[in-house]
Amino acid sequence: IGSIAGVTVYLITKKRYNLPPGPRGLPLLGNLLEFRNASIYEKLTEWRAKYGPVVKFNIGHITIVGLNRIDVVMEAMVKRQADFAGRIQMYSSKYEKINFTTISSTAIAPDTILFILKYKQTIANKLNVLTLAHIRCFSVALLLSDGGRNIVLGDYSPTWKLHRKLATKALRHYMTGNHLDEGIARSLTKGIAKIKEMKGPFNPHDVVSLIVFNIINNICFNFTCEIRDNYFKDMLHILNTFLDDFGNGFLEDIIPPLRLFPTKKVTTIMKEIHKFFGLLAEEIDKHRQTIRKDDIRDFCDALLVTQEEAYQEEDPDVMSQMSDRHITQTLSNIFGAGMDTSRFTLLWTLLTLAQHPDIQDKLHTEVDHVLGGREFPSVSDRSNLPYTEAVLHESMRLHSVVPSGIPHKTLCDTKVGGYDIPKGTPVIINHYALHHDPEQWGDPHTFNPDRFLDQNGKMAAKPESWLPFSAGRRVCLGESVAKQELHLLLAGIMRHFKVSLPLGAKVNTEPRGGSLANIPQDYELTFESKV
Repeated sequence: IGSIAGVTVYLITKKRYNLPPGPRGLPLLGNLLEFRNASIYEKLTEWRAKYGPVVKFNIGHITIVGLNRIDVVMEAMVKRQADFAGRIQMYSSKYEKINFTTISSTAIAPDTILFILKYKQTIANKLNVLTLAHIRCFSVALLLSDGGRNIVLGDYSPTWKLHRKLATKALRHYMTGNHLDEGIARSLTKGIAKIKEMKGPFNPHDVVSLIVFNIINNICFNFTCEIRDNYFKDMLHILNTFLDDFGNGFLEDIIPPLRLFPTKKVTTIMKEIHKFFGLLAEEIDKHRQTIRKDDIRDFCDALLVTQEEAYQEEDPDVMSQMSDRHITQTLSNIFGAGMDTSRFTLLWTLLTLAQHPDIQDKLHTEVDHVLGGREFPSVSDRSNLPYTEAVLHESMRLHSVVPSGIPHKTLCDTKVGGYDIPKGTPVIINHYALHHDPEQWGDPHTFNPDRFLDQNGKMAAKPESWLPFSAGRRVCLGESVAKQELHLLLAGIMRHFKVSLPLGAKVNTEPRGGSLANIPQDYELTFESKV
């Protein structure tokens, strides 16, 4: 009787939500199997036709909400931005590694492992005996954000707000003066020289990656690389491996028992991430030994100066939130997010221009007129290059490089589109659906830069449904830098070359990369020198 009464009281008092509609799932698995041959953004776009702009689905035990139309996205990310500013903290992006000094063959029971995870810091100081398999299991837990210290993946909190504020200040400091102009010139000099060495059609992936990498590396560490440099090759291998292996995510995030025996995907990515952080740490150490407060060379210097100021002021809050690990994570955000989005945007844009020689001719006419005899564009040229910018905007729309963004999380019970969204719900913005909505774009699968220009040929007001950098409190940290960088890099490449497809070439424009990124398939282009 007591049990019946308890259940009755629970059912009566349980809060009831008006949840969005969505597909029915299987017990335990939810809708997981529907993503075997489709990415998240593809399924959300498909479900929109049946369930509307707000869709609920399940991955394992996790209930997720997808937003497929600009009105509900703006309601969530702008009107209710404080409600949707969180990040889900899953196994792969939250837990930290425990360092053990000795490995033996002693086996440890699963319940003991769970105990260790709960009291990891205390035990890490005392326990030094684990099997190699368990070391691998704990190493997996470092993964993406070093326990939430990452700005992109960290949850919304006072620590996150301060960290982002300091990083924004450091980035803004770097953007003063001629830093970007100098970086563009240095990067294009090496990239253009490498292109001119190539004979006949070739795959531009590596050289475009070099051009973008040198911009990012120059921003962060004030030096550029050659394509043969081991540092560049190692970093590029790490980034490519992550994108190739990530796909639709990690099973460990939704099937907890797998964390005791991690999949090959997780162990491979963990190995590469460990190398990545190690390379960044080496550069940070070099900067710490040579830094001068009156001569800020790059973004790393600006972060280290901010850290030193916090220590001098003996502000314990700031000190705890500007550790070396935080600096490493901030630099990893600039590299990871800035490198991939920029290089894939340029690769898609070059391929599209090769397929549309008439549009490329218009772009060449503009660039040649504005630059005159100069080899490289500068920031001051941007306002005179509207067609070049429109080409980039249209490329970012048609080929949404980050098609479903990074999931948000509701910080309280809230609403969107007339539906209840409980606290703690992951929320995905379907950028692909926004950028291919026929109600917003008319002919969304046609490449037409003119849609971004006004009647005078200048850049018109940004269409509301163009949202490659997201919006609200989680808007991309590097948006202002990325727009300028991409604009000037494209103009610089087009100043020197005409691009075309090899005779008879058939290009596969279906992207690869799963839900994380829309990556162009390998292709070849012919670069004809103009100057």
